[in-house]
Amino acid sequence: MHLTFPKALRCRSLTSRGFTLLEVMISLAIIAIALLAVYGNYSQTIAMNTDQQFNTTAPLLAARVAADFENRSLDELMDESGEFGPDFEGYEWVVKVEPVSSEILGNIAEDLQSIDITVSFNNTENAFQCTTVRFVRREDGS
Repeated sequence: MHLTFPKALRCRSLTSRGFTLLEVMISLAIIAIALLAVYGNYSQTIAMNTDQQFNTTAPLLAARVAADFENRSLDELMDESGEFGPDFEGYEWVVKVEPVSSEILGNIAEDLQSIDITVSFNNTENAFQCTTVRFVRREDGS
């Protein structure tokens, strides 16, 4: 008695043996390249988001500092620096006050003070600078 296998079972062993190691390696390389591209895009998006957040927040914080200096008398206008507290962790400000000198303005320039405000994030990783000029009448009335 001789046993014979159906034709479908005999051919299966020769044609359907699964994936070869080379096929698996090529597919893993393609997946790795795709994941690297996605990761590069993701990290760039995070960096752009951080920059955009700073570019939105820093001018508002500088306006806060400028408003504080606007309410000070001439004697209280001096160079200062500080932080914005726990609500704005990592943000710092520096103010430099200098008298304005201008030949065109003449004596009026003696009543003007230039206030330079710098807001930085994470030790000057990002910095925003603005300058405002304030008119301060001298107390002697001249």
